[in-house]
Amino acid sequence: MEQDLISKKELLELTGISYGQLYRWKRKKVIPEEWFMKIATFTGQETFFPREEVLERINKIITLKDEVSLDDMANMFSSKPENFKINEKLLLERKLVSVATLTLYKYNFGNCLEFNFSESVALSLFDKLLKIKGISINDVVSIIEDIKERFDDIQCEDYNLVILKKNNSEELFIIFANDKVLEIGGVKVVEVINLKNIINSLKEIWLED
Repeated sequence: MEQDLISKKELLELTGISYGQLYRWKRKKVIPEEWFMKIATFTGQETFFPREEVLERINKIITLKDEVSLDDMANMFSSKPENFKINEKLLLERKLVSVATLTLYKYNFGNCLEFNFSESVALSLFDKLLKIKGISINDVVSIIEDIKERFDDIQCEDYNLVILKKNNSEELFIIFANDKVLEIGGVKVVEVINLKNIINSLKEIWLED
């Protein structure tokens, strides 16, 4: 499928930002350098961007710029935020997890008072999985263990965690998909969880704290 692009000229007109702002945000790494794509056109070489991604990012920057520094934003948008820590108190205050979920997670994965980035994502996903009807705690623990092993690859992509079940069977299995999930004969989609949404929510809460 051909990527939907937006030219630099159209981007500046549509968002109301200046040329200087755009390239300052690039230098500060709040807009990824790889989004600045030089493409030959009939008028010469022009800069294009992935339309949906860059418009969403600029809208986010404009929303946050009066409250969050560009350095902190760059950290938030990074696939691996530095110095990321969330403690139990904040997790419970923001209702990211319940006391019961927290207790069960620590029972299966070890006790800790603060959670780093990967552990926070795993804990949030653990909470969501526990709420799915028909899934056992053993299944949930297995999925989280798999996520932990693949985390470096998963966090860099817009993946959906898809939980499937064969018809007339209680056995569940999972796949990672970065596109629309369609049901096929003999297999039922039990749940689709977007991992990027979990990751972004945690980053925003961390910055607000």
